[in-house]
Amino acid sequence: MTTAPENYYPAEYQGRIIYFCTEFCLDAFKADPDRFYSAHSKSAKKVSSD
Repeated sequence: MTTAPENYYPAEYQGRIIYFCTEFCLDAFKADPDRFYSAHSKSAKKVSSD
């Protein structure tokens, strides 16, 4: 199943568009983008390397 980007909440970070599936996550990202991105990019690497 593919979900179109218009069903997500976009935000720009370091020249890239990042999509969030909930407004809660978007708000958390906006509160501290560097911290949010760093924490989630590390966990995404762990998941993808298993």
